[in-house]
Amino acid sequence: MAYKYKPKTYAVEFDTDDELHGLHMRFKSVKVNDFLGIVRLASQAQTAIESGEMTPELASLAAEATDALTEAFAKSLIEWDLTDDEDNPIPATVEAVRELDQDFMSLLVEHWMQVVGGASKSLGKGSNSGVTSAPAVPMPMEAL
Repeated sequence: MAYKYKPKTYAVEFDTDDELHGLHMRFKSVKVNDFLGIVRLASQAQTAIESGEMTPELASLAAEATDALTEAFAKSLIEWDLTDDEDNPIPATVEAVRELDQDFMSLLVEHWMQVVGGASKSLGKGSNSGVTSAPAVPMPMEAL
């Protein structure tokens, strides 16, 4: 009998001292090839932002990377309990995610990358991510 592979899902909750406390999210795992692309895009966006001089080429690169990261986040998102300021549920869709404020979305993507990349609470109490997730296999991260 062969082993049947079943992709993982990750439940994410935030510690009481985290600004995202109360938000619950569930993600499906990301394939290695997709994750490597995500890491490259995040690195490119960060490089463009940190360069100090935003040329049209760097602005275009940052926009492309941000768009791809947002889409990858939304496609990995299975469900969440996020609501707007009038308590209306925000659907877990690409379209709805693209309507969020950029600074909030950046924070969500940062936490999501920690989870799908294998960072977890088990890294130790010195970790300040505030994210609690299902156990995952650690994946070394290096600048590309």
